[in-house]
Amino acid sequence: MAPQTPDNEWIRQKLDTLTDYADKLYNIHPGATNEIGPWAALKLFHLIVTVDLYTRIIHKTNGIDRKLYFDVLAGSGIVELEDLEVNIYGSPIIAAVFPEYPFDELHFFEGKEERATALSQRLDYIADETPLDIDRDACFVHQGDANQTVPETVEDIIQESGYSGTNQLTFADNERMEISWETMIALSRIWGDYLINFQHKGISRELGYLESGDASEQRIETAHRKLHRFVGGQQYRDCSSVDELRDLYKQQLATIGEEYDKPNNNRPINKQIRVTGAGDRYSYDLIYATRETDSGSPYIQFMDNMRDRIERMSGDNVSDVIDIMQGNATGLDEFIPDASEVKRDEDQSSLGDF
Repeated sequence: MAPQTPDNEWIRQKLDTLTDYADKLYNIHPGATNEIGPWAALKLFHLIVTVDLYTRIIHKTNGIDRKLYFDVLAGSGIVELEDLEVNIYGSPIIAAVFPEYPFDELHFFEGKEERATALSQRLDYIADETPLDIDRDACFVHQGDANQTVPETVEDIIQESGYSGTNQLTFADNERMEISWETMIALSRIWGDYLINFQHKGISRELGYLESGDASEQRIETAHRKLHRFVGGQQYRDCSSVDELRDLYKQQLATIGEEYDKPNNNRPINKQIRVTGAGDRYSYDLIYATRETDSGSPYIQFMDNMRDRIERMSGDNVSDVIDIMQGNATGLDEFIPDASEVKRDEDQSSLGDF
């Protein structure tokens, strides 16, 4: 069987078409955007190839007939790059537009009413006014605190259709430590994978308060509460650095399914990509968490390949990625491995074997 890899030509076509509407989508609700640094565009670029590859694999997996996508910090659908006056599409639009084999349901969670409204209107516009093929009826925008609305939605899905035949991909784009561990546990009830933005700056700040002799007692208590909520216990007390806390978080992911006595729902394989901003002023890890396999996985090998590419990137390369996301996709092949670079065990048919 030929390796499953992202279809670069398919991505190019979507990029070219969607770019024509980026400013129009912005103008639907000009005040409702998320502002990000140029380096943060890398996570969105990575999400493009993630949803394309994930849905290709799941589409060919026996026993899975329902693909779900959860975007637990969705935003408004459009992001603005700081200092560049450039608008690009956010994670909800990426997930709705780019997969060749679309998700059967897409659940977008946004806490701010203005952004949730803007996202709904932008999805309407794409469905009604552009040639992009999205199923608007499959897109659900949930307004409210994700740590409350995500567990409720997961419970509703399970009550409606159970577990059988369902798989999910979750994107948790933390800016600090917004998504609690209890929410991650709730998501683990449905078999599937996570792509998590593990931010360093906010976590480092909270750890610093615990180690500082100058912080007030109230501020130290706040740091304890935030870290406890993020990792779901007291284990953070043994961590003195962001890297140690990230390793703890990955250990938690490895056994998360055990919370529901469903060991097949754990995520023992955790791959990470380190993204560092200009001048090392900020950084984050993209963690992909999935199930274990004895015979290898095209996606895990793909993540290794992407990590090697991204972790050696310079500022000039980030500019190249922004050009790609704006539809100037001539450099796409430089960042996405082709089939010859992703080797695969012939006995591994799909993610469903995990």
